[in-house]
Amino acid sequence: MMMEEAIVRKRIRKYVAIECDCGALIPRSYEYLTRVKYLPCPFCGRTLNLRSKRVLRERIYASSDDYFKLLLFAQEMNRKRGI
Repeated sequence: MMMEEAIVRKRIRKYVAIECDCGALIPRSYEYLTRVKYLPCPFCGRTLNLRSKRVLRERIYASSDDYFKLLLFAQEMNRKRGI
């Protein structure tokens, strides 16, 4: 095996922030959201149907390198909205 073939590629995880109807941003990994159908909102307690386009009004994407920035953005937006 040549040295070029032995290089292991770094796996980049994708993260998504979903906006609930109460206005809260919920950051989760994209892989987790593809496995589950329902997601409970930690702020209002409503169960979100992830297959419904009405619930997924806004999506914010980030890679594994930007996950901390996504968490800070979601916390700041939730704080500004009073959630």
